[in-house]
Amino acid sequence: MSVTGDAVVQKTTTVTVQRATPVWTNLVFQARRSGVDDLRITVADAPAGLVVGYPGDRAYTGPNQSAGLPVGTDDFAAVRFDASKLAAGTYKLTVKQSYGTTTDSNPLTLVVV
Repeated sequence: MSVTGDAVVQKTTTVTVQRATPVWTNLVFQARRSGVDDLRITVADAPAGLVVGYPGDRAYTGPNQSAGLPVGTDDFAAVRFDASKLAAGTYKLTVKQSYGTTTDSNPLTLVVV
């Protein structure tokens, strides 16, 4: 069986957060091919006023269980959203997954209530 498409699938496509309370949320990913080692995840294209944070004040987040992502295994990466300076509404963000020399991008919808 051959697998086509991205090696990493982002399973979380929408996140809802309260405007008044900064919150950690989990983005779920699954590897569809081998070689997804040292996976680094960042959120880009954030609107002005949205503060995005990662564990340990790093510049990125990674899978919870290990730096790599075994084929067929789901794992989550923690991201902190502080939407206290945003109006309620729907925002389009980009999630970038980098591993080796590859970077994939996927959309993420952020709903602020």
